[in-house]
Amino acid sequence: ISGYIDLADRLKNDDFKEYFEASKLLLPRKTDLSYYNWDTQKCYISDSKNFRVDANSDEGLIFRNTRDRKPINVRPDKDPGDGTTRTDIEAKEYIQVVFFDHLTRRKH
Repeated sequence: ISGYIDLADRLKNDDFKEYFEASKLLLPRKTDLSYYNWDTQKCYISDSKNFRVDANSDEGLIFRNTRDRKPINVRPDKDPGDGTTRTDIEAKEYIQVVFFDHLTRRKH
């Protein structure tokens, strides 16, 4: 299974105790930003409170922040975008983990 998870949304809505205790793996769901099952070849995309999914972009899969509307490019060979950092994480429980941290400024 592959996918993109809006971690802020999950943290608000899920009980993370099992993840923090390492008794359960954090895996993408069909209701996350994107979900792909390699065995069934099925793909699902869903918007979240924080991001809109653009799967039809010339750049490939793009997420657009709902607050500042800035795009986040998830392609590893591209810059992730203005206000976004990409961090690859080594974790023996997962094949690949990448965090995209998108900062927005709140207008006063």
